This record gives sequence, C-alpha cells and structure tokens, in this order.
Amino acid sequence: MKTIFHARPGADVSHAGWSMHAASLIAGIALLLMTVLAVFANFAAIEALITPGDAARTARDITGSETLFRQGVAVFVLVAVLDIVVAGALRPRERAAQS
Repeated sequence: MKTIFHARPGADVSHAGWSMHAASLIAGIALLLMTVLAVFANFAAIEALITPGDAARTARDITGSETLFRQGVAVFVLVAVLDIVVAGALRPRERAAQS
C-alpha cells in the first residue's frame, strides 16, 4: 500500500493514485472547511458563551448551553484533523518543489 508521505527525489509525485491536482484540491477543500468550521466554533459556539470578567456568568451560560459548547469543542477537534489532512495533502507538493 502506497502512502502519500514518501516520494523518491525526481520521481513523479503521485501518491496512492493522487496527482498534484488532486492533492491540491483536497488541501483547498479542507482549508475552506476549516475556515467555515473554525468561524462557527469560535464565534457562534464558544465566544458567545463567554463573558469577560464574569466567571460565574460564563459558567452559567456554558451549563445552560452545554450542547452548543460541546459542539464548539468537537468542531475545533475536527478543524485539527482537517489541518492534518491539509499537511498530508501538501507534503507531496513541498517535496516536488524541492526537487
């Protein structure tokens, strides 16, 4: 089984059947998803529940909207996974540029 992370110098950079175009497309779509999801998680889910300088109110808000808070945290985890996808997709491009 081929992996997308290894390439011989000077070799055609297509990994597991991925062309440079496919790797770039995957990275671009993942970056777009990361942007949309991170905006939701940060501004709609997390920041909306935080009151600066008032820890008691912040705790009440988070407790009252626990599902929204948990969704925000889960979306941030998904953004981290997408970041790994982007790094993996762009790695062949990096090696090809160095050749």
